[in-house]
Amino acid sequence: MARICGNDSETSVVCKNETAICLDVQTEEEGIEIVKGQCFCAPGYEDISGGNYSVNGDFCAPPCVTGFCANDGQCLRKDDNIAELYCE
Repeated sequence: MARICGNDSETSVVCKNETAICLDVQTEEEGIEIVKGQCFCAPGYEDISGGNYSVNGDFCAPPCVTGFCANDGQCLRKDDNIAELYCE
């Protein structure tokens, strides 16, 4: 379920990923304090958003963990915005 955070239409964001946390973050721009909405991945997930068409928290995925790959294989992500992991 999407969550909206931020004060108004200019500073709000929609967190679409169910593993993202929506927070209001206070910042200062040109001497004026404003509150902007930001998405962050929940604890235990890593942000793999990156790219020009996504924002923080759009793509959250479980990280490669120790022991994921047998025989000292390297854990890799199939694509930048896909949660699928594989061993090489």
